[in-house]
Formats: sequence, structure tokens, C-alpha cells
Amino acid sequence: MSHNNVNNDDDTIATPPDMKQAAATLVSHVIPQVSADQYNDAGEKFENWLKSKYEGKSVSENVVMAYFTHLKESGKTKSGEGLKGSSRMSIMSRLKTYLLAKHGFNSNSKCWTTIARTIQDDMNQEPPKQAKTFTQQQLDDFFTTAPNDDNWLVTKVAASVAIVCGN
Repeated sequence: MSHNNVNNDDDTIATPPDMKQAAATLVSHVIPQVSADQYNDAGEKFENWLKSKYEGKSVSENVVMAYFTHLKESGKTKSGEGLKGSSRMSIMSRLKTYLLAKHGFNSNSKCWTTIARTIQDDMNQEPPKQAKTFTQQQLDDFFTTAPNDDNWLVTKVAASVAIVCGN
């Protein structure tokens, strides 16, 4: 995909070439170098989906929203369900930056706000993940059966402090 394959209603034709170049230079640095692979991965997956579903179509707000519907309904998870809201929110953040940096797609905030709000609503419907905790019996067993040598004594002290401070 190139800049000419982007449907961006906010793009003004009257922008002088030197200003467009200055903006392109600035935008090209928005992807953090440390996590560039994750941003590029999100973008490439989107581009592959777009190519397989809508060959010849340009990036637009409707296409981006359709992609997130696709992720919700048929994203890959162990259970075969769509991707969880937190995963889609992370993808949204990376894809938004990727599309701006690589394709000049600077959708209005309404598109991304709509996607974020939809994902947040879905996350509110998802059952919370239960944290794994030790039972009282497991803690009693640990404190009574683990030896009091240098290896375990520090762990016992740390566990005791966590229990006392956590309650």
C-alpha cells in the first residue's frame, strides 16, 4: 500500500510539497524503535487481511472498523473465539500509529474513538480474570515444611511480609 491507496477525507490538496515532506519526516518517527516489530506485525496483518478480503480497496475508516469487527468475531484464540478486548485495544493502538507512519492515514478521532468505545464495552462484558492465589492450607504447608536454610528463609520472610502487608 502506498499513500495514494489511502482514503483520507482530512487530506488537503492545497498543502505545499515542502510542508508535506516536513510532515512525512515527522510522522515517520512515530513508531517507537524498541517495539517497531510489534507495530509492523500489526500493520502487516491488517494489510494481509485487507488484501485478502478487499483487493484493490483503500484504507478508510469503514475498512478499519470492519477489521476490528473481524478481530472480534474470528481472531485466533485457544478457545476458537475472537480476540479479547484487551488484545484488540493493544492492536488498535499499534495499528493507528502504523497507519499514520507508513501510509499517512490520519483518520479523524471519531473512527478511533468509536472503535475504542466498542472494545471497552466488550471488555466490560467479559468476565474478569481471576488471579491465582494460594489457599490458607498451601501457605501453612509451605511455612511448616520448607526448610529454614538460606535458600528458603528469605522466601519465607518475603511471603510473611506480603501476607501481613497485603491484609
